[in-house]
This record gives sequence, structure tokens and C-alpha cells, in this order.
Amino acid sequence: ARCRPRPTSRGPCTKPKPGVKACGSVIDDACFELTFAVPRRVAKKVSAILFEAGAGAVEERAGPTLVVWALGRAAARRLATAVAREFPGVVTVAERELDPSWQTDWMQYLEPVLITDRIVFQPTTRTDSLPRGKRRIWFAPDQAFGEGNHPTTRLAARATERHCRQLEPSAVLDVGTGNGVLAMVAASCRAPRVLGIDLDQTALRAARKNARLNRLSRRCSFSARPLSSVRGRYDLVIANIEAWVLLELAGDLARVTAPAGRLLLSGLLRERGDEILARFADQGLREES
Repeated sequence: ARCRPRPTSRGPCTKPKPGVKACGSVIDDACFELTFAVPRRVAKKVSAILFEAGAGAVEERAGPTLVVWALGRAAARRLATAVAREFPGVVTVAERELDPSWQTDWMQYLEPVLITDRIVFQPTTRTDSLPRGKRRIWFAPDQAFGEGNHPTTRLAARATERHCRQLEPSAVLDVGTGNGVLAMVAASCRAPRVLGIDLDQTALRAARKNARLNRLSRRCSFSARPLSSVRGRYDLVIANIEAWVLLELAGDLARVTAPAGRLLLSGLLRERGDEILARFADQGLREES
């Protein structure tokens, strides 16, 4: 699935998708707003660069100016550097640190999301009735990625449900599991053994709590082990993470995918599709028509 990321309801700062820290970046809890003053002729290009550098959303304002938010000073520096490298002296940037209340204020706006044709992903803060013919997966609002309203999450959830029904996999691996949403989709589709991995301990705590909420702990387990340490083969492997992380993990993703299995990739910009396909073709995988 290929999709350009869009803004989410999580407030200004969205944590990078789990898996980003695999390359050693350090994330803190300070939130920064960066405002880029750009010539109109390069606005779209700068926006694409910001998305590729990890921005969860880019807001265009009059000027034009482009506004992004970053969780942690290192992430803010990465965004500013990516633009400066491509347009030295052309684009100016102003930075300010936001009030820390952003970390929890966004939670009050969460709503149930239909993440597949059959599954509603619902925060425990809401008591909405379940539509007829739908199933519900509960989650406790948390800082971990995966509240369900991001387009790549919904794309990956639909693909996960479809392949679980078609393949009936005996083992599923969710790389960069966040709060466990995709792992729980697989388990709710009767996958008997699902492993979600993430380097973020906050994400793992949230995933385990959510699995318990949905009585899926017997099928879902979660681990902080890096992908390079995962052994065995999985009938279905899911990786909803940024393109540059997919490229770095290509060898290990191919290694843990069973010979007759499926590898689902999501989270990449459309223009990176051919590059991603070529890298995984080098690993002996081909795109399914």
C-alpha cells in the first residue's frame, strides 16, 4: 500500500512511527514547531522533503509558509537540515518549543475509527455503541503510535485482515507494532501466534495493555528485540514504517518472511515505491499483482 501521510488528531506532535529508533536516534518529549518561509515555486518540493524526513503532517499557510511539528530537538534538527541541504539559502526556518500539555490534550478528541470493513478501533474513553455487523478492538489512549485514523494504519489494517482471511497464517510478525493495533487485527482474525516488536518501551506497555483489554494476550506477544534478533519464519510479516527504515531493514524483513508467505509494506510516499520494490526484489521478493 502506498499513501502520503496526512495530519492526525494526536495534536501538533506525533511520535515517529516505531522503528525509527532502530537507527539510533534519541527521542525526548519536548515538542517543537518549525515554520518554513518558502518561495511558492518550491513549496510542494519542500513539503515532500519534510514528509520524507519524518514529518507526520505539513500545514501550508499564507506566504506561503509551511509549518511542521517535531517530537524532540533531534527530530526538529533533522527536518530543518533536510530542507537546508536541498535549498541552502532559499528557505528560512523559525523554531519554537510548545507547551508540554500537548502530550495529553489530544486524547480527549479521539473517536472510534473503522479501520477495516469489519473492525472498529475504539478508545476506552468512548462509549459509542457498536454498529451492526462490526467487531470492536479497544485501545487505551497513550503516546504510542496507532490510534487508527492515520491512512497508513488503515491501509495496513485492511491488508492484514484480508491476508489473514485468505492465507490463515500460523505465525504473524508486526515490525514496529506501536500500540499493537495491527497485531491485534491479525489476532482477532484468528491468527494463532502473533509477535509485535518495537524498540519503544512506551509502545510495548501500551500494546500489552491493549491485548489484555481485548483478551488477546494468549495469541499476541510483544518484545523489544530488534528485527535482526528475530529468528524463524513468519507466514505474514507487516511493516508500517517510513521508507528509509524499510530500506535499512530490507534484508531482515526478507529473511523472516516464509517462502510462501507475504510481506506487507506501508508508510511510504508514492514516489518512493519503485525504489522500495527494487530493494526488495534484490532480496528475492516480488510485488503481488
